[in-house]
This record gives sequence, C-alpha cells and structure tokens, in this order.
Amino acid sequence: METAIFRIDDMSCGHCVMRVQNALSNQAGIARAEVEIGQARISFDQTQISESDIIGLIDEAGYPAFRAE
Repeated sequence: METAIFRIDDMSCGHCVMRVQNALSNQAGIARAEVEIGQARISFDQTQISESDIIGLIDEAGYPAFRAE
C-alpha cells in the first residue's frame, strides 16, 4: 500500500471536493481518499491502480491533477 498526495487545481468549494471524492470512491485499489480543496491524500494498492490512473479519475471529474512532490 502506498500513500501519495496529489495536487488538484481549479477547486474552489465543497461541491468540488465532493465531485472528486465521488470519482475516487469505490475504485478498485483505492483504500482511502482524503480530499480537500486543492489536494487529495490517497492510499492505494499499486498492483490494482497506478498513479496515472488516479490522476485520470480526477481529470475526468473536471480538475487537473498531478502528484505533489
């Protein structure tokens, strides 16, 4: 299990947070997602889902994302 922080741009409200949270919930391989405005801390199983897959889910929710250093 790995935990990573992803920066998420263009978020401005609780609705944005819920939209990203919903995009990540119930996804195979994601054990926990703590989303707040501007970032998400996600614990995931690398054998089931990759960082690029997670970024894709956030992007599909309408917000540009990338792994924070």
